[in-house]
Amino acid sequence: MSEPRLFRKSQVRVKITNLDADKAVVEEILITAASKFNLYDNTNESRVPDTIKSIVEAKGCGFGLGARVVKDSIFVDFLHRKSNSPKFDQVHDFILNELRDRFNSELQEVFENNPAYCKTC
Repeated sequence: MSEPRLFRKSQVRVKITNLDADKAVVEEILITAASKFNLYDNTNESRVPDTIKSIVEAKGCGFGLGARVVKDSIFVDFLHRKSNSPKFDQVHDFILNELRDRFNSELQEVFENNPAYCKTC
């Protein structure tokens, strides 16, 4: 289980090697997480440019996470929000482990206070 989060936003950056294949892998991971943890697919409502997939705890509330393309990278964003949902840590850890397994065990999570954090445009 992950450590308690001091910041509400974090992300993992995946360097694109094959745009279509990498997007498909990330989308598959998020779809699997949504199904496994009974989350709502918010992709059609997302206003984030170049969204691959967006899922939330429940329509209009709870935590959210999503994936987007920015230049040569895919960013998987985690937004904890103010709720202390016990499900967040389970979803977060599942997705992070899947990303590390599928892309690179060296993937790093960056928190919103880090200058390397890529804000949503």
